[in-house]
Amino acid sequence: DEYGTSKFIEYGYYGMDIIYWSNSEHKLRVIDYNFMPSKEVESDSSISYPDDLNCICSGNNIVGGVQTVIFICESASTKDRYLLLVDTSPLKIRKCIKLDPSLHISKSNMITVNKLTATYIYCISNNELYAYSWETNDERKFALPGINSNETISYITNQYFYYLWDTSTNFNSLIVGTQSGNNYKLYFYNSENMNGGQPISEGTSIEGEGIVKSVRFLSSLAITGKNHLATTPLYPLTD
Repeated sequence: DEYGTSKFIEYGYYGMDIIYWSNSEHKLRVIDYNFMPSKEVESDSSISYPDDLNCICSGNNIVGGVQTVIFICESASTKDRYLLLVDTSPLKIRKCIKLDPSLHISKSNMITVNKLTATYIYCISNNELYAYSWETNDERKFALPGINSNETISYITNQYFYYLWDTSTNFNSLIVGTQSGNNYKLYFYNSENMNGGQPISEGTSIEGEGIVKSVRFLSSLAITGKNHLATTPLYPLTD
């Protein structure tokens, strides 16, 4: 694409649109299922945002049966952060929220989006977990059962596989990583350890050597399954 893309790519309505952040234009663009040249994602005339934004996180949310595509951006000049909420049918930017600089999400470099269970964007700040909701425009602190206060949190992601036609390999995990020297530990908060997007009990964990950069799991159903276009995104494309 002549406008350039970035690693922040999300599926739109039933997977038929690909919405991405253009690094060169500092805007959202979309390619439809016909793979025609991309075009800028439209918005109402009342919506505006700085022209020097850089995307730092993206995600999908389908709570309440409504798909919302989320892009979190930061202004290069002011360091203010903005939340772009995108409707998928019809495709347009629904809202642009300038985040209060006092919020933890406005300062954190570890951010991930909840897709299935709550309208939350999680972040790690001061070695603690916070959840911001764009519906209530507030932030709350959640405990992380099983993680000791002396562990340094270095990673967070919400990974899932969500296939309507065969649920045998479906899962939904908030994954929090800690680092000590060259040793990592990953904590998995699964459905049975969460309530409405909040961790409520200790989950499973694994540990090993190295530094965690990314976590991915992909079921064979992502390749062999049918009717992919009759569901929402099966798995996250970004952290």
